Amino acid sequence: MKVSRDIVKLAQTAYRVKITEAQQKWFDVCWKKVSGITKKERLASLLSQPGRPLIKATELWLLLYNANQRMGLTTVRNMLAAATVQITQTQIKLVNDAWNSLDHCHATSIVTQLIRLLLHLENRTRLQPVEVLVALTERNVEVNTTAMGHAAAAVRAEFTPSDVDWIKIAWPGIDKELPQFMQMIDLLNQYPDLDDITPGKMLRLLWEIDQYICPATIGNALSIVRQQRDDIIIVPDDPVPELIDLEPELPPAPPVVTPAMPARLQLPEQDELFPLQEHDWKRQLDQELDP
Repeated sequence: MKVSRDIVKLAQTAYRVKITEAQQKWFDVCWKKVSGITKKERLASLLSQPGRPLIKATELWLLLYNANQRMGLTTVRNMLAAATVQITQTQIKLVNDAWNSLDHCHATSIVTQLIRLLLHLENRTRLQPVEVLVALTERNVEVNTTAMGHAAAAVRAEFTPSDVDWIKIAWPGIDKELPQFMQMIDLLNQYPDLDDITPGKMLRLLWEIDQYICPATIGNALSIVRQQRDDIIIVPDDPVPELIDLEPELPPAPPVVTPAMPARLQLPEQDELFPLQEHDWKRQLDQELDP
């Protein structure tokens, strides 16, 4: 049976998380009032409902899952984080001034632009990526949680000068006539320690030499290379969860009463949850695949 790491982790979440009576009551009452066409629009509408109890992303995800709403855990986490962000007009201006100062004409992708923005802001402010995201959307810059998450993972990635030296030597030898997926396979096969590489780190190393490959392509190629190395079946996750977390899980926010979520935060669909269909996954629930 082919099972991805994150399928098992989602199953573990469903098995371990306990929903409180207050959370269930709030969800049951408010879910009937939500509006929107896409999953994210409906979640944004839910988060704008009054009386929200203390709730973590995993608990909110399970409430949605039990209501047959298939949504990725990282999407839920990022939307919950964005719904509770408090940002000042000064911070909004700082972020957007920095964004407007960048050269957008020669950028390869929105992800590379966001990497440049986050690095630019890194020593000037303590704003988290989710706060930068909200600041940009306040001024109608079209940025979604997935792109910001990819950029955040690249900025946070730990790498050494030796890593940069390696990619400077290895990249010129890659056949650029090949599809990008095969280019990444060839590049990863030259990396000395696959256990030390993540999609975010590879994205950052490519950025360091002014190159860009789609993060999903990097993640899928990494899964294939590890599968070949370990002779096991790994189903690539889509999107790669390591890339799209905007911030670590934080303590739940206190109950708030907020107006309806602005349309600018009702972001387009970016991911789907993989349905938990196999009953015998329960035997794997207590086995952590990753630290």
